Amino acid sequence: MLKRFLKMPEGPAPDGSGVPVLGVFRVKSGTLARILKFTVGPLELWALNSSPKDSALRKTLTNKLGSVRARKILAENFPRGSATSLIEHRAGQHNSDNVIEELASELIRKQGYNL
Repeated sequence: MLKRFLKMPEGPAPDGSGVPVLGVFRVKSGTLARILKFTVGPLELWALNSSPKDSALRKTLTNKLGSVRARKILAENFPRGSATSLIEHRAGQHNSDNVIEELASELIRKQGYNL
């Protein structure tokens, strides 16, 4: 069970259904382990997401706007809890080393005076 869990991708499921977690429970007959789907809203998905590209985007926004506002912007724009596919798409199109910085700036500009 643990090997299967460790082979799963990090962060939320691509379909937005939640984050896989390994639940280990003590029961009368011993120990029970199950892979569960932790279904949470977009704000929580962004707080729990640990994929490198998403974490870099969240950190960039957090440094500029603070943690709460950064997660709110990310949740509004990427409600499934990940921007990895967009980051990878833009990286393939724009031969730029700072795709994450550009995306963060774009998200801030999109907010206008609503910061």
